[in-house]
Amino acid sequence: MKYLNIIGLPLKDAISKIDEDLSITIVETKGTNNRFNNNLNELRVVKFDIDDKLIKIIVCAF
Repeated sequence: MKYLNIIGLPLKDAISKIDEDLSITIVETKGTNNRFNNNLNELRVVKFDIDDKLIKIIVCAF
């Protein structure tokens, strides 16, 4: 699959690897510290789903 290499990347780096013709939805889950994180630089991609022209990226802080 084309986007498997975004798993584990920081959110900013992952977004830069996604084709411009896809719409992006970002969903944050609780990290290992069991809380959400407002610092986008610390979020990493843990999963993604692609459906037609939409990629849903699931991120959490480690």
